[in-house]
Amino acid sequence: MTSLSYVDAAGAAANHAAEATSFDTARAAADALWEDRLGDVAIPTDDVELEDVRVFYSALYRSFLAPNTGTDVDRRYRGWDGEIHVADDFTYYQNFSLWDTYRTQQQLLYLLAPEESRDMALSVVRQGEQLGWLPRWGYGPVETNIMTGDPGTAFLVSAWSQGLLAGHEEETYAVLAHNADNTPDPTSVANGRAGNPVYLERGYVTHEPGENGRPGDYDLHHGGSATLEYALSDALLSTMARELGHTEDAARYAARGENYLALFDPTTQSFRARDRSGFFVGSDDPAQAVGFHEGTAVQYEWLVQQDLPGLIELFGGVEATQQRLDDFFVYDELLLDPEGVAREQWVTGTYDYYGQDTYNPNNEPDLHAPYVYQWLGQPHKTADVVAAAMTLFTDGPTGVTGNDDLGTMSAWYVLSAIGAYPIVPGTDVWGLSTPAFESVDVTLDPDWFGTDLLEIRAPGVSAENRYVQQVTTTAADGQAVPVEASHLSGDDLTSAGTLTFEVGPEPSAWATGPDAAPGSLVERGELGTRVAARVAPARSSVEAGGSTTVAVEIIAQADAVVGGTVDVVGSDVVTVDTASREWSIDSGGVPVSDSFPVELAVRDGVVAGTYPITIAVSDGAGVVAEASASVTVAESGWLTAAFDNTGIGDAGAGNADFDGLGYYLLRDALADLGFAQGAAGVVPGTELVFAVPAVEPGGPDNALARGQVLPVPDAYRQARSLSLVGATNNGTPHGGGDVTLTFTDGTTQVAPVQLSDWCTGSPAAGNVVVAKAGQRGNGTGSAQNIGCGLYASAPLVVPEGRTLASITLPQAPNVHVFTVAFDVAAPVLPVVTVSVSPERPLAGATAQITAAVTPGDVAGDLVLQRVSGDGVAEVARGPVSGGGAGFDVVATAEAVAYRVAFEPADPTLAAPATTATDVVVEGRVQAPDEPFVDVPAGSLFFEEISWLFENGYATGWDLGDGAAEYRPVTPIARDAMAAFLYRVAGEPDVVLPATSPFADVAPDNQFYREITWLAQEGISTGWAGGDGTAAFRPLEPIARDAMAAFLYRMADSPAHEAPPVSPFTDMTPATQFYAEVTWLVDEGIATGWIGNDGTAVYQPTAPINRDAMAAFLYRYGQAGFID
Repeated sequence: MTSLSYVDAAGAAANHAAEATSFDTARAAADALWEDRLGDVAIPTDDVELEDVRVFYSALYRSFLAPNTGTDVDRRYRGWDGEIHVADDFTYYQNFSLWDTYRTQQQLLYLLAPEESRDMALSVVRQGEQLGWLPRWGYGPVETNIMTGDPGTAFLVSAWSQGLLAGHEEETYAVLAHNADNTPDPTSVANGRAGNPVYLERGYVTHEPGENGRPGDYDLHHGGSATLEYALSDALLSTMARELGHTEDAARYAARGENYLALFDPTTQSFRARDRSGFFVGSDDPAQAVGFHEGTAVQYEWLVQQDLPGLIELFGGVEATQQRLDDFFVYDELLLDPEGVAREQWVTGTYDYYGQDTYNPNNEPDLHAPYVYQWLGQPHKTADVVAAAMTLFTDGPTGVTGNDDLGTMSAWYVLSAIGAYPIVPGTDVWGLSTPAFESVDVTLDPDWFGTDLLEIRAPGVSAENRYVQQVTTTAADGQAVPVEASHLSGDDLTSAGTLTFEVGPEPSAWATGPDAAPGSLVERGELGTRVAARVAPARSSVEAGGSTTVAVEIIAQADAVVGGTVDVVGSDVVTVDTASREWSIDSGGVPVSDSFPVELAVRDGVVAGTYPITIAVSDGAGVVAEASASVTVAESGWLTAAFDNTGIGDAGAGNADFDGLGYYLLRDALADLGFAQGAAGVVPGTELVFAVPAVEPGGPDNALARGQVLPVPDAYRQARSLSLVGATNNGTPHGGGDVTLTFTDGTTQVAPVQLSDWCTGSPAAGNVVVAKAGQRGNGTGSAQNIGCGLYASAPLVVPEGRTLASITLPQAPNVHVFTVAFDVAAPVLPVVTVSVSPERPLAGATAQITAAVTPGDVAGDLVLQRVSGDGVAEVARGPVSGGGAGFDVVATAEAVAYRVAFEPADPTLAAPATTATDVVVEGRVQAPDEPFVDVPAGSLFFEEISWLFENGYATGWDLGDGAAEYRPVTPIARDAMAAFLYRVAGEPDVVLPATSPFADVAPDNQFYREITWLAQEGISTGWAGGDGTAAFRPLEPIARDAMAAFLYRMADSPAHEAPPVSPFTDMTPATQFYAEVTWLVDEGIATGWIGNDGTAVYQPTAPINRDAMAAFLYRYGQAGFID
């Protein structure tokens, strides 16, 4: 005999020494063990078909085959951390097909083998602790990452609800919570809940078939089903969290249990996967929907056991859901031919999971679906459907539906046959339906259940008498107790004594009331607002001077109406017709989308490049979603002239033929993957950009390579590398030949190019998948489930210093070229700015418009244009020199708008650009009664400034031609303030000292006399320095409080009692110059600024402008302080 150990050779030897015996002895012992184990469920063997007995016990036998013990006889085992552990108080098990077994086998083993089932649950807990993440499909001590979702949570919460984890609740919960709320880091072998980053924020797992995790299955490849499985597991975990007192966690998980709503598309009335942008993807036919693992959206739509009442409401109520379920099971035909429906309409192949809109009992996702009738008040239909499904099990070599998945399908049969089925995982709730036999005796473990037998009776049951009329259990006194509901708890089931089903040939009223089925584990709460946006297509292709219309799409899920604005931002190259729009969506708690068209126009003269546009969606409180898109400026005529094959068509239309046999690529599927006709795309993982020519459906869309010469347009001549985008038909595994690149200097380069077969599973020769769908068209109503697509060849490098002129395709007529991808860098987007000097010249005078372009080293012309109602007319142009150019214009009394455009010398290197806003040149005309051109009549402080001028206190700046400006809002410097005060004082005689009173005012200072007078009069003392000198700081602006001090001292510091309460909120009696400022107020010289609340501020340290200074002096004179 051979002995195995997962620990070491010594363990295998110890196992051999302890257990090895002769073959016959081992066989006899195994027979006895199996007889004992299978005998725990006894069904009648008389008056029944022997085949039915063989089928039942074969299924029961298979239900016990896994998981398997992993401990050696010394109780050591190899853990999931690679270390050796000892299972002191339990037997360690391994080999768990959790995605499958959590639905049926776990519950059956709990009923028949609770001690072993407890050890299995503890084993999964230990695996989660050692790996750091819950397993999905463990093979020995290794995570295979087979299947998706979060099955470990459902498995363990079921075990917890059954009491199998007593004493281990918190350690189990810690593993479950960590797994539910996090994602494995890249060093882990586990994929875990890879969809969590988006799911936790937005409520769904994104469907991204182009992204990959660790080997095995990956949730992002099955975003639709993963979302439903996460939501189910989260809801189950909420029940455990609540019971253990983790109330905040419970509320959070319960809210996530409603995330099935995030997948419901009201336009198709079905669940659909969503991509990273937040929008639904794939076919709108639920049977053809993408993103559902080993099933269709139709089959997965019942995987909402945590809230079936909510699902029924979502589907339109009880009656609508009854019809939906009837259609799913082909119920009307099933009544006439149950076995025929099961074998011909439900099951189309052992592993045929996709393209169906009916029940598939060959696989796990919808195994529980027959019991949904119990929530609809029609438990008799459960009996009909289960009976039909059981006909798929036989005693022959193909007698199990699909893959048994370590006992899952067999356990389904056993549970269905005894009439008790776990209808809501994680809850220990057992749905009741008609047993297959008149009697079933289940031996129970009295240490676990307090009793050693469960008797199930269905006297007279047959194919005709299959409808339950009444169910009873046996009370302690032996009396029959009616069961009005369609389910029992685990405790009620195991303590039922005798569970009796009264059956008959017609449906009855049993368990048809509104309270007959279990309620929801979670209830719909406050959702909040989830908004996403995109531009479709995300990459547009437009020729220079042309335009295209894209759709700005918004999808929102909220409790109430949500809306706001959408801002679309283009560039100087790509303009949008409407920059801002209003949006409003009433989603009713499920994702609802809206869209509106936006025209994108590319300015003339743009040769090539990819240019961004952005959108920002706001809801009134702020931006709630952002998205970006791009426009690729490209030419397509150089390709379309060579097109001679139609390889892309529409599902069921038969309007294409890629391979000569009538098969073709599907247009919508390619577009969903980023290859859309009339749009642009990027070769994944590269900088290579391609434009797909827009063609009419049914028209040629690719060129069969027959040596055609494709002249390369200017748009691509700067490319440094390129790839052919296409595929080969009947490639083995690829096809191709030599491509010739011809350059503008007449030289050539020949290089081999290969494109993979369009339906290959492994692209070869350095090819990169551009877009590969899971199906192909064949001209019939149903697409063929064969994955076919397009690839980019390994890049061809253009030699340094060469410029492309043409591309000669190979002589390979089975190679289809749809487009060519280039790495042309987008031309520089220059920014043009402009200024005018002087800002307001006199009418008739010359003003200079100076244009600057960034970056300053671009080559081209700057063009000055005059803008009027008649359009734009060129005025002058000049080459960019030193980063800009200047233009002289004559100002007129009438305002004239100008703009400056940049025209590149080489449009492949730099794009055209224009100033963002026009600049206006307007000549100033001075009125006779206006002393200054910049202080027109009616302006602020016009009277006060005119008083300064009329009294000779201010002359302003001479502009020539008899005009002057005052510059009213310019802060006044301290030296100029001295000059004003000196003039107001009547320009008294001053004896100028040889040495200045201030160290920073030299005798040759233009205002030396005036500043010296201030010092001699005691009006200003300046700032004392540490060396005994003083500074005046002549060029600093004078502050408003210092201005008050100057005027107060100039008035000979009259007696003044400062008020104890400040008239200004920004000054107190302790503030510097408080007395001087309040003196101004008392004399009516200053009022400050009065706020809406009636209070005033003075802003004491703010600089005073020249217009306010004029007002101070004017009021100073009006108060009688000027002679």
